[in-house]
Amino acid sequence: MLKILAPAAMLACVAGAAIAAPNTAVVKFGDLNPSDPATARVLQSRIQAAALKACGADEASLRVVKRSAQRSDCYKQAVEQTRAAVGRQLAAN
Repeated sequence: MLKILAPAAMLACVAGAAIAAPNTAVVKFGDLNPSDPATARVLQSRIQAAALKACGADEASLRVVKRSAQRSDCYKQAVEQTRAAVGRQLAAN
């Protein structure tokens, strides 16, 4: 199964078990078909959820906490870097 770690500052691609570090979240996408628009939306949702977690919030956080995290540079960088890492991983396969 393919996984992407989404730390606040940088990302690392891993295949197998991930070692959790502070400000990290795992994005699993080995079960998705990247050419299917519906699963592309699922992947985007997973990336956003991981970025929230890596930046100090999660899906269960209060709306104001999630909004604050989503506006942060941490979140924006995590989403951007995770998308790039996923793209590189998919291109390599």
